[in-house]
Amino acid sequence: MKKSDKGVKEIKDILNRFQKEYDRKDIEHIDDVVREFFIDEEDISFVGTGVKDWNFGINEISDTLNSYWLNGSKFLKNIQLDVDNSIITIEGNTAVAALCGKSMRKIEKEKMFDEMMMKIK
Repeated sequence: MKKSDKGVKEIKDILNRFQKEYDRKDIEHIDDVVREFFIDEEDISFVGTGVKDWNFGINEISDTLNSYWLNGSKFLKNIQLDVDNSIITIEGNTAVAALCGKSMRKIEKEKMFDEMMMKIK
């Protein structure tokens, strides 16, 4: 196994651990979970569902994950990351991981129709 292959495997292991913690939704330990997986630096970021859902810094990330886990109407309450097909690039001491996932959300028909009607208006 090449050094880069070992690094990619380690990162995938971390992403799988993150998925397990995300699935647990342990609100009481949200800060511990965030500090385990994110570096406590000003420019650390977490991208949620799109352009309006960029979060910077540990506090914003904690607050966002907390809101996802508590609010059943949030798109990212239940996610399923595709770790196996992630693209991971390692350059020196820096790694960048890009991965897809899907949101598992049960939407009531009436709520879905109401939201669609609001977008049409």
